[in-house]
Amino acid sequence: MLTGIVPNVVKNIFHEKFVIKDAASLATCYIISSSNEAQISDLIDANVVNGLCHFFKLTETEDRYVIAVLEGLRKILKKAEKRVNEVYESLDECDGIKVLERLKYRRNKSIGDQSEEILQILEKVMPKEDQVKSEL
Repeated sequence: MLTGIVPNVVKNIFHEKFVIKDAASLATCYIISSSNEAQISDLIDANVVNGLCHFFKLTETEDRYVIAVLEGLRKILKKAEKRVNEVYESLDECDGIKVLERLKYRRNKSIGDQSEEILQILEKVMPKEDQVKSEL
């Protein structure tokens, strides 16, 4: 269970002021990078995927934000393999899968590669009709 400042940081990803969303999202990505499996699981319970997705859609055209969020999502998926289905559902509900699909075709190769890697991990739990859309 998350205690201390982390739940407030995650909550602030949804703040109305962009500067607060920005700081909270980037801080959350840094927290994710040094978290273990149990801590990542707690972050998932704290709605971190939905928060990152919210910020992701807001900043989709800005590489520096996209790279941070992609790295955070990738680490969540790798460290919480048992919860990939929940992560997929959260991303699907907030249209994050659509954003990942668009990002596959970005000029920035790193963004395209990371998006593709995340989608490949998610394909394991993706319904068949979504897999067909992903391949188009």
